[in-house]
Amino acid sequence: LYQMEFYKASMKKKTSFVWEIEFFRRSIRDCLSVLAEGTNLDRYMSKLASVTSVVAFESIVKPSISSQLEAFSNTSNGLAGIVVLVHSCLQSKASKQSALRLLDVAIESFDTSPNVNDAISCIIPTLSLLTHPEKDIRESIIRLHDSFQSLGNNSRKDDTSEIVSHISKNVADKTSSMRSSLLMDGSNALPHLLSQIILASDAPGSVREFLIEKCKECALVGGAGFSISGSRAAAVVLSALEKCGESVISLQKRWDGAGKNLFEKFLSVGNDCESDDIGLSKLRDCVVLMLKGVKVNQAQPGDSGPNIQISIGPSQTGSRMRSYSVGASDDFSVMDSYPDEMTKAILDTFTMKPLPYKLSRSVIDLVLTRQSWIEGVFTKLDTKTRQSIASALLSLRAEQDHDFAGSTLFGLPLTTDELTHLLKHLHPAKSESDQVAVSVITDCVRGRIDSLGKPSDISKLSSKLFDQLVSLSTFDDFSAISGDLGGRDYTRVIILQTLYAIHDNYKAELARSLCEEES
Repeated sequence: LYQMEFYKASMKKKTSFVWEIEFFRRSIRDCLSVLAEGTNLDRYMSKLASVTSVVAFESIVKPSISSQLEAFSNTSNGLAGIVVLVHSCLQSKASKQSALRLLDVAIESFDTSPNVNDAISCIIPTLSLLTHPEKDIRESIIRLHDSFQSLGNNSRKDDTSEIVSHISKNVADKTSSMRSSLLMDGSNALPHLLSQIILASDAPGSVREFLIEKCKECALVGGAGFSISGSRAAAVVLSALEKCGESVISLQKRWDGAGKNLFEKFLSVGNDCESDDIGLSKLRDCVVLMLKGVKVNQAQPGDSGPNIQISIGPSQTGSRMRSYSVGASDDFSVMDSYPDEMTKAILDTFTMKPLPYKLSRSVIDLVLTRQSWIEGVFTKLDTKTRQSIASALLSLRAEQDHDFAGSTLFGLPLTTDELTHLLKHLHPAKSESDQVAVSVITDCVRGRIDSLGKPSDISKLSSKLFDQLVSLSTFDDFSAISGDLGGRDYTRVIILQTLYAIHDNYKAELARSLCEEES
């Protein structure tokens, strides 16, 4: 790259120019063959196309890339043909110039030798690139879809090629106002485009399934892990599909078709997937938001809240993903029946060891601490499930010292009976982690001291706390517990404070309950 930067038009007159460019072409082809065995081919392709010398790009880079496209059919990252070029444009550091050059090569290559499989694999990346801030790049993407339209006339007449042709016709239709909307503001127009694509189809169900399935495939590298560029594209399209509204594509279908599998993949790779890449972070948040259970009943404009865009320059963290509120508006509501698989996903996150830190923080920040989930989902879950979630959070706080789990538990509207259940299997006299757990539970009790419920439940809680106090006060086998024994004294104090608060607030109720029991 460094050497090629010096090539100018005047150098074509040199007698050595022909063999020099042939040497470079051969070297680049050899390099690309090696890079194709790794997972960063799209990143290096973007670097190659960024060479500032026009002579070097036209005489060396472009011919080298074009001649190697067929060889990219068996790359380790699962990208083939022009798909590599499109994914290269999704790189966070891809310049406008390199993206436009690669898209031109992709268009020329597809026009010369149309490949249905390439077009299918390009659908999600190209739809996401319609939100690119550069109008010239959005225009090039529309030109590429103009080429994809020809698949409708292809001899291969199957449902998938028909769907691709249908999508591309909606993107590239010169008579439609949608084309001008995409050129003016791609981020705002994309949800409207996707709604139009689905609803205008003769088989809307098939188009929905295709889009969701391809989002999942785009994010994953041959099923082995996450593609950075593919995750970026999938996050953009999944977010836009959410804004289409429940009548166009339901939350349940998005979860069943892509969300569930992507979440499981995030879990399976654990902390190996703790990348700071903005695209991967957005995909993780996009999938986690499905667990919130909020349905978008009315289509939302693409600019509602922070948009996910393909940005030029260094990767930026940006703001958190938008989160819809469920209130007086009829635009949003919570799922009537919260799926068991979503509950399992939440529990799996907090019980997995080692804890997938960023995934767990995303679940807490975007789901468990949101009022719409607490009021619309958690309060309606069965007692066993609520207890399981509470126990998992308590364990994270007490055994793994994650403060955020304790504050999350404090915010959940647990009943007095559920708080008593959390105390049942704790032995603070023998375990420091159980001392911490008792401390967290007593914080929860004092935090809702004015709303502990029925006297019978309060009495059970009070009795259980007193049992723990007696255990701490009579235990004398110091060899059974390691660490700072002062924790036992502190635990006794907070239990006494909590018992005092309970009896001070419910003296009359507890006395009445005791009399009723005696009578």
